Amino acid sequence: MFTANCYNIMIASPGDVDQERRICRDRIYEWNSIHSKKYGIILNPIGWEINSFPETGQHPQDVLNKQLLNEADILVGIFWNRLGTSTKEYASGTIEEITKHVDSGKPALLYFSNVEIRPDKIDMEQYKKLVEFKQAIKSASLYKEYSDVSEFKDLFSKDLQLIVNDKLNGFNNDLSDEPERKSTEDNYSETKKIAIEFVQKISEFRTDLNSLEKYIQNLGTYRSKKLNRFFEEANLINIKISGDGMPFISIRSGFRSLSSEDTRFLLDDIKNGEYDYCF
Repeated sequence: MFTANCYNIMIASPGDVDQERRICRDRIYEWNSIHSKKYGIILNPIGWEINSFPETGQHPQDVLNKQLLNEADILVGIFWNRLGTSTKEYASGTIEEITKHVDSGKPALLYFSNVEIRPDKIDMEQYKKLVEFKQAIKSASLYKEYSDVSEFKDLFSKDLQLIVNDKLNGFNNDLSDEPERKSTEDNYSETKKIAIEFVQKISEFRTDLNSLEKYIQNLGTYRSKKLNRFFEEANLINIKISGDGMPFISIRSGFRSLSSEDTRFLLDDIKNGEYDYCF
């Protein structure tokens, strides 16, 4: 049975670089498909729009730090024309995430977009803060700039390979005494069992989306994070964040149109190990 250590890559950015965030996730999945079995490593992209869940009693950024940032092994920071919304202590949530991640001794990749934007679409206050931040870190950071998303895709693909090669031994040594960070057979079996149950109940969920939402919520924090990967790859559902910061379940068109025959094939694929890297 294929087992692997899982390392989280947090994608941190304001809300104006959605395309780059998708590119990061796609490149990470591509890395896994090529290298995971060879190195015994799975890279897991995490971000607020997919992996966070509602929690009360703390400032929203503190919640995100606890749920995501503290679990991140590598951080990818991306900026275009916005710095983001300020938090209690920092100029933006993204800045807080980058600062605390780097201060903890973990590596970060920083990128700045030079893609043109219509002048009437620029928030000048946000842009000014971004320029000030970029200038402030210039003497203490190595960051990269790109002129279009195609260039960003190439840059990130190369940098991802380089940072994994550079930090791999360090990760293995640092985490050798942390069994909870390893993908154990028990965790694998439990998560795969939930995925099989989900596919078996697809017909019910397709006609009653309230039941689907309740089911996802009942998965629990740890298992939902792992299953998000499966949901995306199987083109079924996605968990997104609304404008007010609340997560909601997005039903993909492929989920609604999945035939009974497609469901059977999907179930066979799960049982035969086609989605093992998700579990």
